[in-house]
Amino acid sequence: MNWRSTCRFPITKVGEWQVSKTGAAQPSALGLAAVQEAIAKWHPLSSVLISSPHSTQLLPPLCVEEISAQAHTKFLFRSRLSIQFLLLCASICALAGQANDASDGWQFAALLIGLSAFLMSDYATVLRKIDATKERALFANWVRTTSRPDLIFWGCTMLGAGATQFGCESWLGGAAPYLHQFGTTFRGLEQGEYWRLLTGPFIHHDLVHWASNSCLTVLVGIISAKISRPVSALTFLTGSAAGAITTWLVGDPLFTSYVGVSAGTLAMLGFCAGTAWRHPELFPKSFAFTLVSFGVMNVFVSWIYSQDAANEAHVIGIVIGLLAGYLTRPNRKFSIEQQ
Repeated sequence: MNWRSTCRFPITKVGEWQVSKTGAAQPSALGLAAVQEAIAKWHPLSSVLISSPHSTQLLPPLCVEEISAQAHTKFLFRSRLSIQFLLLCASICALAGQANDASDGWQFAALLIGLSAFLMSDYATVLRKIDATKERALFANWVRTTSRPDLIFWGCTMLGAGATQFGCESWLGGAAPYLHQFGTTFRGLEQGEYWRLLTGPFIHHDLVHWASNSCLTVLVGIISAKISRPVSALTFLTGSAAGAITTWLVGDPLFTSYVGVSAGTLAMLGFCAGTAWRHPELFPKSFAFTLVSFGVMNVFVSWIYSQDAANEAHVIGIVIGLLAGYLTRPNRKFSIEQQ
């Protein structure tokens, strides 16, 4: 079904204000006061649904004519407040770094500025326009309600990778033996062990590295699967392998191995952006720009946060994904549904 269509939202018979959530069997609250409280916290990725006394459906707030302008105004106010708060924190971190001559302060300031820059660009291109924000809310709701198989697949993939690494490290006696045995070690590649390009990226430095990559992989994976599951998976594997090869050939000479699926994940993100660039009518307004700017922010944050980040791998992953997305025809069912 077309993600822009409101026909897929639940029907209600109660002739009063209602607040519910996507997938809920019953409304969670009744009355105008409950609605006002809900829209005071609403954002486009929220699962909150509203019904007015004159409506027969539970819809995202921006689709309810009586409160759409108010909900959007409140959301914009909170968005501006969040950006201002991040910039204030960045200034405090920079001043602390200057006063104490500490690199950590400057590092946190740069991270916050990078995040603020992404949010400001998103605000300028999408959020300040009520129609564009409404499209994002409808698309997010559609993805949330139609992506269970892909959520399970990518979730199990990353959980399996983490569990395998934990079990093998316990069995082999640590991270170093496991990396030597199955990781993308450059010495192994020099000896022709190219199978390591498929196994190595699923190994991660630590729990934080695995968790951050897992969250982003699941999020991007369920969106890219809408375009084409086979091409999405192939792009992920190709991006991961290309990231390892790029780091091996042109990366820091001190690196002796490559770990993490971030290049593959960013390749899937680029795949979505490339498809949205070629077929903008199938996606929310400015979707390609949003994805590319989000990818650039991720590369910047990785570069600032960790000296061990393989930045060239991240860049090549995005580039491969953009090319794959631009050249790939979205699956027929998805294309027809959005027309």
